[in-house]
Amino acid sequence: MMDVPYGTSIKLSGEFKTPAGALFDPTTVLCRVKVPAGTETTFTYGTDIALIKDSTGLYSMWYLPATVGSYTVRFKGSGGQSIASEQNFTVTGSAFTTP
Repeated sequence: MMDVPYGTSIKLSGEFKTPAGALFDPTTVLCRVKVPAGTETTFTYGTDIALIKDSTGLYSMWYLPATVGSYTVRFKGSGGQSIASEQNFTVTGSAFTTP
């Protein structure tokens, strides 16, 4: 798990590989972010401009967390093969009143 200072954008990344280890592009790529309050937002590649394709099988987006606490990110690809991965990060507070 990674700590991110409040007020800092974080790059979220997803990687899609075949069982043989070759990068591939799923038909559908989703990035779901679950915030500390438990609500989830889903970003869809090709619909949401924030989620981009870096190269074959590699997708990313910059995300600015709005609150302090633990976040979970899930990248999911479907079509041909279904693959998902999850990662966590924690947004830490600041000693400043207006960081």
